[in-house]
Amino acid sequence: DGGVVAIRTMSEVARRDGVDIRTGHRVQRVVMDDYRRVVGIEADHAGGTLRLRARKAVIFASGGFTHDKELRKNFLSTPVFGGCAAHTNEGDFVHIGASVGAARDIYLANVGPPRHADGRDCDRHGPGGLRGARR
Repeated sequence: DGGVVAIRTMSEVARRDGVDIRTGHRVQRVVMDDYRRVVGIEADHAGGTLRLRARKAVIFASGGFTHDKELRKNFLSTPVFGGCAAHTNEGDFVHIGASVGAARDIYLANVGPPRHADGRDCDRHGPGGLRGARR
């Protein structure tokens, strides 16, 4: 399973480099400084809300959006009616990213560039444009 291998490999490297990996936390929002840099998160954990400040970076590993009907409808090129992903794959980080202006890039990284009805890439550039690699 590619997902298991990817998580294991990234976790091993992160632990080796001293990264504090937290699982079982459901991030609700990012914390930003006066310069709009992400400096931490607020997360639900064990019945309460926890605020964590990052020393260097915040890295999300939140899964996909298999179980969010609207995200599937809006960002996948074919209808998907469900899947085998974890029931918590509800697009949490897509929503969090959108709140700080990052969602467009997240969508492109996950599902590729937008496409015309005939399947051609919408390869738009410039301010407000979108660009992605052909998949």
